[in-house]
Amino acid sequence: MQVNSSTAYTPQVNTNANIESQNKVNRESEQLLVREQQQKTAERENQKSQQQRFDVDEQSIVFVEQEQQRLSAQNAQDQQAEQGQAQYDQPSQRNQTAVSAYRAIDNQQQQDIIAQSFGVDLYA
Repeated sequence: MQVNSSTAYTPQVNTNANIESQNKVNRESEQLLVREQQQKTAERENQKSQQQRFDVDEQSIVFVEQEQQRLSAQNAQDQQAEQGQAQYDQPSQRNQTAVSAYRAIDNQQQQDIIAQSFGVDLYA
């Protein structure tokens, strides 16, 4: 006579099904890790591309210093001229020279960009 109790019952486990499900879980976790790594590298690339580059051009610095010296000399002349005269229709000479200095720097940067792009100095 064989007695079976419910507490002593050990169910038969299909080992093949467990191995397959474990392999599936392992593959999914590996795929998840790969996706996370791809996202991290994509984020790094985005950060690198978003960083702005600031190049210092020695010619531009020299030009700005020259313009500042010229502006300081013209400031003294403008102050003397403005004491006796009122100018309503045109901006002051000081403002005009400041605008021309900014335009000259922008033109210099454009020339450098064109020269680097084509390898030819178009303004020479």
